[in-house]
Amino acid sequence: TIGDELLIGQVLDTNFNWLAKQLAGLGINVVEKRTIRDTQEAIKLTLEETWKKTDLLIFTGGLGPTKDDVTKSAIADFFGVKLVRNQEVLEHVKAIFASINKPFLEVNAYQADLPANVIPLKNELGTAPGMLIQDGRFSLISMPGVPYEMEKIFEDNLHLINVNSDSNVFQRTILTSGIGESALMKIIEKKEKEIEDDRVNLSYLPSYGTARLRLTTYSGNKILNSRINEHVEDLIKLIGKFYVVDEDLSLEEYVYLSLKKNGFTLSVAESCTGGYLSSLITSIPGSSAVFRGGIVPYSNDIKINEVSVDESNVNDFGAVSQQVVEQLASGVREKFDSTYGIGISGIAGPGGGTKEKPVGTVWIAIAGKERVESKLFHFSKNRSVNIKRTAYAALNMLRIFADFS
Repeated sequence: TIGDELLIGQVLDTNFNWLAKQLAGLGINVVEKRTIRDTQEAIKLTLEETWKKTDLLIFTGGLGPTKDDVTKSAIADFFGVKLVRNQEVLEHVKAIFASINKPFLEVNAYQADLPANVIPLKNELGTAPGMLIQDGRFSLISMPGVPYEMEKIFEDNLHLINVNSDSNVFQRTILTSGIGESALMKIIEKKEKEIEDDRVNLSYLPSYGTARLRLTTYSGNKILNSRINEHVEDLIKLIGKFYVVDEDLSLEEYVYLSLKKNGFTLSVAESCTGGYLSSLITSIPGSSAVFRGGIVPYSNDIKINEVSVDESNVNDFGAVSQQVVEQLASGVREKFDSTYGIGISGIAGPGGGTKEKPVGTVWIAIAGKERVESKLFHFSKNRSVNIKRTAYAALNMLRIFADFS
């Protein structure tokens, strides 16, 4: 991935995460990831150090029309070819500007200047084309850094990728929730030794409130692949109530799919998370089929007037209390006429805590038609961490409450 903005942390590199999943699905073993500066020297050095030892190298970034986008010229220099204006690409760029009623400038024509040995990869969503170079067994793919453009180019041109690799990746993933990485490790430590003896790689991938177990082999051995499947079944039994699903899904994706499958709907009243839980759910395409709506009742009067929380409960027990959070869950369920309601109230920090209710104190409740369940959590002193852990704890409580299994 190319770009100074990535190296200074101004922009988060999501391209590698997406590409790595696609390549793993194709049975391509990813051996190295680099993030480099947008300079000819850095790009050419990467080419020099990788093209002789890998089958496929993918670049993303540095393909804009401005002077700091030097990927094309660096590639041309490395292969000893000139930049040549591609007429088909030029017409495509002009058509894009015409479609949005913007003037076509000469600087935009630079997008059509490609190394002479390149096969252009059409960019349906932007002006910078992708590029494919095949040099014997080696393939180089260069794509724009804009994630949705890169993803579309890759998917549209998948048939052109010809990697002569003898690696064959086989993976299984188990998603767990409600248990920490160290506790999970303790539960499966004996089984982990068996897995290692079978030359299978077991990885722990912890996140906020969830942990994935990923079993991987690169051998292409069908017997070993079968053993991975057996190990997965054994692990599921050991993990027990913390097991969510043996698919490569996030917790929010699993909850969404489970709600949709059962014809259930959800609404949320989230105070200390400020809409983060709603954002997780609505980031999933098609979430409108299950998500009725949400409200952020940050102030007490909104809790009382908009979500039907009793003022006496707020006065007697405080906004961060079992009584209030259960009424938030029930109130929002009724307000949005949903199958389930989630209520959240807590002290995210860094201020606002007391001796009785320190920073990180959070109440979460789930309401259904017949019952309400609530739980008290004590998270960290970090505001951002508390918001994320609370949202995932709420999703996990809903999973258990609704009994999706």
